[in-house]
Amino acid sequence: MMSSAARWISGQSVATPSSTTVTRYSRWSAAVTVASTQMSVIVPVKVITASDVPSPVLNVSPVVPFKVMVPTVIEKTSWIDREKPVRMYRIDPDRKHKTVRLTYKLGSGTNEYWGVQMTDWEDAPALSERNFVRSIGGRTYELHYTGPKLHMVVLRQGGASYWVVNTLLDSLSNETMLAIARGLRPLPR
Repeated sequence: MMSSAARWISGQSVATPSSTTVTRYSRWSAAVTVASTQMSVIVPVKVITASDVPSPVLNVSPVVPFKVMVPTVIEKTSWIDREKPVRMYRIDPDRKHKTVRLTYKLGSGTNEYWGVQMTDWEDAPALSERNFVRSIGGRTYELHYTGPKLHMVVLRQGGASYWVVNTLLDSLSNETMLAIARGLRPLPR
């Protein structure tokens, strides 16, 4: 784990693709550029372990026909919503496809939420307007932009679709969105 993330005092940082600068963060000094590259930038995130997965998430895994994926990294000020961390409902008009939504609160002093959603409805209309498709680390991601901001990152795997959705104001950086999507891992069934 530490080979892909550099620990710093107030959280974790994960190298993600698509930037031209690598920055080192320190509690005691300003951010320092340590290298320029076409491939990585340091994104402040929290690393999540299996013990951090809330029990409501564990409870939905046996009742959906697809693997539930959870983020192993989240934006550093975020936490899973305390009021309604997990929602499970039918997403399509015919009520054939289940979906699970994990909701996270952005802890930046605002009332903003972002989430991870998953369903077995592979051609859901919400996923049809992708801008780009990129292969990163052996996985293929569909990128949905609102102007210059990455609004949604979609991963299709094992007959299911998984996506990370930015806040309504697209407050998460593009690099943070990619880091969260890259960190999605299945819960054991």
